[in-house]
Amino acid sequence: MFKIPRSAILQENRFFIMPNTNAERLLELFHYCSIIIHRVRHQADSVSMHHGQSKLLAILARHDIVPQRDLLEEMKIRSTSLSELLGKLERSGYVDRTTNPKDKRLIDVFLTPSGKKIVEQTSHYESGVADTMFSSLTDEEKLQLCALLEKLIASLEERFAAEDEERRGHRFGHGHAHELFHGHFRRHRSDEEGKDF
Repeated sequence: MFKIPRSAILQENRFFIMPNTNAERLLELFHYCSIIIHRVRHQADSVSMHHGQSKLLAILARHDIVPQRDLLEEMKIRSTSLSELLGKLERSGYVDRTTNPKDKRLIDVFLTPSGKKIVEQTSHYESGVADTMFSSLTDEEKLQLCALLEKLIASLEERFAAEDEERRGHRFGHGHAHELFHGHFRRHRSDEEGKDF
């Protein structure tokens, strides 16, 4: 059975400030939990493989073939990071890529026999990690925690998307005003000098 190292549960007091509100308390707990998860993942990676690699392989294991652009959305990472990750797995002989026969613009990704074998080996270990980490919670509490986190994530993603859209709108608005000004200036000069700009 996987064991959480004692070093992963020792609080580093110098990084924490006494919270004043429930929201600040939650933020502190999330931060502390992220430290524990990072350390547990680090230990797990030394036994199996990097979390990003195992996650990508797990996605591929659920499907026969996955377009690379769909992996980008599923993994929620940058295109360059995905290409680098796929390159490492390809060099290890775990995945392969090929051009989609129906659409030459698409690249399909799939597991090799070696990739399927490594997925079977790591999935059992990672399942043990998850069971150990949340063993103190009942099934009902796990479901409640999942629901709360999914609600929080959906809210944050919606807010970030709105902010991104607003920033794009500002850039467009500035560029549009810039073009209107200079368009008017060019027309004014053209009327005065009889030239087209």
